[in-house]
Amino acid sequence: MMLRKPIAVIIISIIILSILSACGKTDSEPTNASENSTIATEITTQIETQEPTTEATQELTTIEPTQAPTDEEKAFDLTQSYTTKYRDANSVEYPKFTFDYPDNWTVTQEDVTSDREIVTLTNSEGAEVKFSTYFYGKDFNFSYGASVFGRVEVTEADGSQFVPSTVQGTDHSDLGEFMVAKLHQTGVMYITNGDSDYRDIDGETEYAVIPKSEVGTKTELSGHYEGEFAFWYNAFVSFIGKDTDGDFTEQEQQEVISILNSFRLA
Repeated sequence: MMLRKPIAVIIISIIILSILSACGKTDSEPTNASENSTIATEITTQIETQEPTTEATQELTTIEPTQAPTDEEKAFDLTQSYTTKYRDANSVEYPKFTFDYPDNWTVTQEDVTSDREIVTLTNSEGAEVKFSTYFYGKDFNFSYGASVFGRVEVTEADGSQFVPSTVQGTDHSDLGEFMVAKLHQTGVMYITNGDSDYRDIDGETEYAVIPKSEVGTKTELSGHYEGEFAFWYNAFVSFIGKDTDGDFTEQEQQEVISILNSFRLA
């Protein structure tokens, strides 16, 4: 659009000079070349000083500058992968799990013993994703006690690649379809203060890989989420993302959800 006017000016100037030159050949008194140049210059100046038409102005004003993406819109790829090590470390028949993560996250904890495996991913801002497997009895209680209860609203944030299968002869397909769940604390009840009902709060938000059947309001929660939101897979398995400062950015939420979504059997 910006080049149309100069090109038109050049073309018109050439046409004018050609006409004037032709006239000079047929007239008995040829027009002086300098006069032709002066006339062409005057016409060109008139064209250049004309106001653009309304249509041209509208076309120019419809061009919008390209905006640079904000921090919350930065694209990322899950370029790194991790596979759990309990099976190899303990020489037992237990599934390996795999998950992927972006290169701005780092494995900061690997703890493998005979009764547990813990792997923690963190980023530079304090967000973390933790995989935990506890080989305790199925009736093990992860709660701190009955002095404080939490209320959490569980909703689906994304799907999950995890598909339960058979472990050591036990079929766990009855767990159903899995999801990446959003865990938002909406209430707290202090038993020691005489509370008989939950106080409404806008608490922290975490994310976890759990069965879709867990959607709804969960009450009387009194332990770590890695226990409260674990699923039984011949051991307590949890995969949870949280921000240690309680203030996930939109970018961190997207990355955490993507990491959790990638959780699957190796």
